[in-house]
Amino acid sequence: MSVSSSRELIARVAGAAISAGPRVPVTRAAAVVARLRKAVRWSDSRLAEVCVLPPDLATEVVSLVRRTPVEILDRKGAWKVAVHAVGAMGHRSGLELRASALVGAAMLGRDVVTRLTGIWDEERGTRVLVAPNVLDEVRRLALDEKDWCRWVCLRTSLGALHHLLAPHLHDHLTHLLRTLPDSGEELARFLLLSDAVARASMDSLTTADMPSLRWIRSHESFRVDPAHVALVRALTRGGADVPAAVADVGSFAHEVVAGGEVAALFSRPEALPSVAEYGDHAAWARRAR
Repeated sequence: MSVSSSRELIARVAGAAISAGPRVPVTRAAAVVARLRKAVRWSDSRLAEVCVLPPDLATEVVSLVRRTPVEILDRKGAWKVAVHAVGAMGHRSGLELRASALVGAAMLGRDVVTRLTGIWDEERGTRVLVAPNVLDEVRRLALDEKDWCRWVCLRTSLGALHHLLAPHLHDHLTHLLRTLPDSGEELARFLLLSDAVARASMDSLTTADMPSLRWIRSHESFRVDPAHVALVRALTRGGADVPAAVADVGSFAHEVVAGGEVAALFSRPEALPSVAEYGDHAAWARRAR
C-alpha cells in the first residue's frame, strides 16, 4: 500500500472515532455559530489597531485577511482540514512517514481537534473556527460566550495575518520538519511563535472590547493554546523542553510587540530568531535590525 493510501485509510479510521462535538440542542449550536459570525466581523474591524504593524502595512495585510473565507466547522470537519494540510505538506516537502508514524499523527490529530478553537488553514487560505470547542470552553470555564467568540476570532485572524504577511513561514516549517530531530528545540518555539505574538498583541484590548476580559485572562491555559502544546509535544517526539519553549516564546513575543517589531520579525526568513535568541530578545533585535 502506498504512503498516500495508508494515510487516507488511517485518517478515515481515526476520524470515524471523533464526535462532531458535545451534544447540545440544534438551536444552541446555531446560536454559537451566529455569535462566531458576528465575532468575525468584529475582529476584522479591530485587526488594524491590534496587529502592531506600521499603518500602511497594516492596511494592506488586514485587507488581505478580510478577503479570506471563514469556515465554521464541527470537530469532524476540522479533522478533515488537518488531514488534508498534513498530506499536502508531506507531498510538497517530500516527507515520507512510516505507517507507525502515521498512526501516531492520527492519534495526535484526534486529540488536537477536540481542543482547537481556531486555526489558519495555509493550504486553502481559510480561517477555520471549531464551533463545538468554542462552546465546550464556554461551558467548562464559565466564559461569556460573546467575549470568548471575539477572543477566538481575533486570535485566529491575527495568526492568518502573520502568515499572509510572511509566506516564508510555511517553507521554514517544512525545513524544520525535514531536519528533525536536530531541529526539535527550534521547531517547538517556531510552532508557538505566531500564537504568542497574537496573544501579546491582544494585551491592548480592554474591558470596553470584552467586559469579561479579566476572567478570560485569569485562566493560565489561555497564555498558550493547549492544542499548540499538544502539537509541539508530538512533532518533536519528546526532543524539546516544552515548558521552556513556552516561557521563552511568551517572553520574546511580549518584547517584540512592546518594541513595535512585529514587521521586522516576520520580514524575511533570516529575521526569525534562533533558539538562543528566543531567550535573549536584545541579541535578536541587534541582529534583526
